[in-house]
Amino acid sequence: MTLPRDRLITSLVDDLAPVRRRAPVATPTFAWLVLAAGFVTTCYLLVQPFRPGFLGQLLVAPRFALETALGIASAALLCAGGLALAVPALGSPWRRLAPALTALSAWVALNLYAFAEPALTVSMLGKRSGCIWEVLLAGTPPLVVLLWLARRRWPLRGAVNGLALGLGAGALAATLMQLACLYEPAHNFLFHLLPGLALGGLGMAAGARFLRTR
Repeated sequence: MTLPRDRLITSLVDDLAPVRRRAPVATPTFAWLVLAAGFVTTCYLLVQPFRPGFLGQLLVAPRFALETALGIASAALLCAGGLALAVPALGSPWRRLAPALTALSAWVALNLYAFAEPALTVSMLGKRSGCIWEVLLAGTPPLVVLLWLARRRWPLRGAVNGLALGLGAGALAATLMQLACLYEPAHNFLFHLLPGLALGGLGMAAGARFLRTR
């Protein structure tokens, strides 16, 4: 005689359907980074050209090159970490995001150190009147794409997911603005970096609202 519990287990097994394994986060992260960088760069160029000589500055100023590399690395790691976190798994979300948050902290710290010792000669060359709004506006569509990608992975921690993805999109937009606009540490921090970090708050709010399992 079949017990009620056995019938329940049997019915659950009969209703199971194959689930497609999600692709590793490296693939969507790389695709997003390339496409988002192209999108943000195009948005900035539609306003005005990048700061003259920024490529030469990357070659002759190692600390400025390191700042830029850390910004791009932060964007990539936060994107990968946020997408990976969208797949349910055991463990603290903050521990899983530790590499990304470490890179982000190092990037912010290096920008703060520039207040005492600028990486480049301070100059008004390349000044953009609305750079703060450019960072926010150009960084938002890449964030929307990341939220869409995360939603397809059955996220359980929407706010944390959104925070990581928002910081990633913001780090990319802010880093590219550091190449496009004038170089002055206080200006860079207030009008480039802080708006980029503010996208983390936007991502957190959007993640809490929209990153829910279906």
